[in-house]
Amino acid sequence: MLTSLLIILIVPVGLLLARMGGFSPATQTYTALETIAANLCWVPPLVGWLKERGIKED
Repeated sequence: MLTSLLIILIVPVGLLLARMGGFSPATQTYTALETIAANLCWVPPLVGWLKERGIKED
């Protein structure tokens, strides 16, 4: 669970650092990539929650 918390905190910080470093989503492709990276934060907590509930992954 600690790893999940770390990932949740790293993604926004990483996106902020990318913006500060000059990354600008000037095209729809870059905007889509940024959105995909930002939306992956919820995956580790979901997997941990499912494992705690005993639901098997397929």
